[in-house]
Amino acid sequence: MDLSGPFRGSFVVASGALTRGVLAGPRFRRLFPDIYVPARLEITLAVRAQAAWLLVEPAGAVSGWSAAELLGASSGPKEAPAEVTVQRFRRPLPGLLIHRESLSSDEVVRCCGATLTSPARTAYDLLRWLDLTEGVAALDALAHRYPFTADDVRALRSRHLGLPGNPSVEAGLRLMDRRADSPMESRMRVALVQAGLPPRVQHPITVDGRDFRLDLAYPDAMLAVEYDGGHHREASQALKDLEREGLIHRGRLEDRPFRRGDGAGLSGAGGRPHAGADRRPAAPCNHRVMIAPCATARLRPSSSGCACADRFAPPGARSRRAQLHAGARRRDVASAAITTPARAPAPMPPAPGAPSVRRGP
Repeated sequence: MDLSGPFRGSFVVASGALTRGVLAGPRFRRLFPDIYVPARLEITLAVRAQAAWLLVEPAGAVSGWSAAELLGASSGPKEAPAEVTVQRFRRPLPGLLIHRESLSSDEVVRCCGATLTSPARTAYDLLRWLDLTEGVAALDALAHRYPFTADDVRALRSRHLGLPGNPSVEAGLRLMDRRADSPMESRMRVALVQAGLPPRVQHPITVDGRDFRLDLAYPDAMLAVEYDGGHHREASQALKDLEREGLIHRGRLEDRPFRRGDGAGLSGAGGRPHAGADRRPAAPCNHRVMIAPCATARLRPSSSGCACADRFAPPGARSRRAQLHAGARRRDVASAAITTPARAPAPMPPAPGAPSVRRGP
């Protein structure tokens, strides 16, 4: 019996592989009622999704971000709750998001030992359940990996006319582009499109007989925007990136870093800058704009809390992050006011020529 991943505790105890005392000890951890994992196992979205399937099987399917994760088209945050779709009512549980909807036989698939919503149905659900930016990011990731079309998603919308969120599906389908290489690239593209600057996606160029593709490009302005994921920090990939940038930027080069205030005037996930945009200087981050004969703007994730990527985050997530930071600052100020003893003001030195005053006997 495999105990390296999620498993049902009652089945393991009934088989004699473990006792209830061992199951309740430090070697295992309970994720959901009767669903356990090894205590040392890293709890990822994929692990939570598989555990959720064991909880609802055989009636239901893993859906939403959880289904996309198991389908190999990850687009959700690592801390996202597991999601399942069931027809009958189930009691809500911490860490589990339950959708009560019907699923046809052609809307589910088997993958990773679980029943999941199909790629097209997963895309349809996420377009309904998420805001436009995150919905398009999930749609692009699924379409990049699986050969469904926008018409397949429209057919599902026509089949389920009464489901909430249907009016938002078409707006996401208009922005669908299966050429996107990453969800972050899709988020940047949506922000640019909403700002009235639609770019070319995966634009091909040739330099010294070598072919390259730029994530997002404006050929007339000789400007491109690219996003580097975490693997670009590896030494071997970094050397390849430097060689690539050297070829692309052969000629005059201006290198200017994005700064934290550069995106302060964006409204929503990619609105136009407003008149009150913050123009105060801020510490530089790892996101850079390089203007050259075929310029690239490379966006690298920064571990220093850089806010450049926050401009592409959903409005709710960004405002929530700002609220948390503001609350932490208020708590720090209040704590300092309570714990720091008040100091008496230092006595003023006597004026020149003034008689000295002696206190006490």
